[in-house]
Amino acid sequence: MSESSAPTNSTTPMNGLEKVNIGLVLVLAMALPMLILYATGALGPYLIEALQINKTDLSYFVMASFGLASVLSLFAGKIVDSLGLRSSFALHFLAIAASFLLISMADSLTAMIGAVAIVGLSQAIANPVTNQLIALRIPASSKPKMVGLKQSGVQLSALFAGFALPAIAIHWDWRAAFGVIVPIAMTMAVLGWKIAPKKAAGSKPSNLRPPNVPLTLLMLTQGGIGAVLSAYITYVPSFATSLSFPPEQAALLITLFGITGMASRIIMTPIAASFDNQAMFIVGLTGFAIIAIMITMRASHSDGWPLYFGVTGIGLSIVATNAIAMGMVIKDQRFGPVAYASGMVSAAFFGGLATGSAAFGQIISFFGDFSSGWVFTIMVLAFSGTFCFLLASQHQQLTQQEATSK
Repeated sequence: MSESSAPTNSTTPMNGLEKVNIGLVLVLAMALPMLILYATGALGPYLIEALQINKTDLSYFVMASFGLASVLSLFAGKIVDSLGLRSSFALHFLAIAASFLLISMADSLTAMIGAVAIVGLSQAIANPVTNQLIALRIPASSKPKMVGLKQSGVQLSALFAGFALPAIAIHWDWRAAFGVIVPIAMTMAVLGWKIAPKKAAGSKPSNLRPPNVPLTLLMLTQGGIGAVLSAYITYVPSFATSLSFPPEQAALLITLFGITGMASRIIMTPIAASFDNQAMFIVGLTGFAIIAIMITMRASHSDGWPLYFGVTGIGLSIVATNAIAMGMVIKDQRFGPVAYASGMVSAAFFGGLATGSAAFGQIISFFGDFSSGWVFTIMVLAFSGTFCFLLASQHQQLTQQEATSK
């Protein structure tokens, strides 16, 4: 498929403060709704003790938010187009504030699941609303860089969850760790309203339609990768504690994941954008992730270093693929309108996030060890890589056809 630019509105000149504000909104719009995934892993031991739940119950938190996000993402493009960017950003951040406020007040597993589910709305519209802002306000030459920057917000949340949240939980409690997000989200709701352009007169929401072949293959790829990321990040701290890692040291694995993942998204996205066939680039990163999980499996009570190498490998590889996929959607009109295609890819990714950790938890409970779960993630990555290879092959075929027709 040709990497032709999707039609976008003309951008307007921005001063330095506007650039900073837009960058801040883009980063935190991605970081805050994804925080629940990493907070579940980093604060897992505290939640298990406080709520008297099993470690496998942690997967229900992820399933609640990302399950709802997966369904709502099918309509996310239409929601954003209907409301306009200003109202969409306000809705996005206020839902986050409400969710984390209720999480900090929850006193049971049921209440926690209900509170966590609310943030699923924000997860659903995060990519469509931020991609639309980039399409409307950022010059074409800077779009790949800004996509990488905003997607790095996801890893910023991992860094914050692994480093700051346990520290807050130790000095105060886990409720304070969740509650600190509320004023941040409310402040960003105001800033998001301020920097977003007004809704264009006569703009029409995009209609829900079946995805075309390229979009379907990209969705299948991202769905599998989302499942692996969810399972890995939710359970790698528990895997570490099973190898006698202290809870604080296990939480630092999330910090390491955040640092490497942020660097990966910022660096890999522009590099991938320079490739004509970005799908093949994702195939390579998927293969690298399989090796990283194999290394993770080698960790033992006497040798914990493979865990660090494995987490680093995951952070440097498939973490970047979602940013690359979003860059492809913005750049290539063959996937469809930006808000629509972003929502569909997000639906698949969130569907994977919702089911991956739950499936992993059931597998390790059935077989009684973590090795079975790691094998499951390797198999899922193999399927994802296969679908992406098919997408890359289709791209090559269409490129050759277009070259021949000229």
